[in-house]
Amino acid sequence: MARKLQLLPDFFVNMDNIVSWKIYDDSIAIETVSSTINVGIDAYTNNVQVTSGELQRIMNRINSYFN
Repeated sequence: MARKLQLLPDFFVNMDNIVSWKIYDDSIAIETVSSTINVGIDAYTNNVQVTSGELQRIMNRINSYFN
């Protein structure tokens, strides 16, 4: 069973589909096999806007999955 990364209450990403990620000061770019998802505190159109606590949770989940 694939592990899922929850970005929003109803938006999940299959962890196996993540190719790379880059952490910025207030956002993270998650590159998947099909697209790049920008997740951040001040996200703009077509991106995922989260709180600082949610952003930290997402970064921790990605780091723990790949480390």
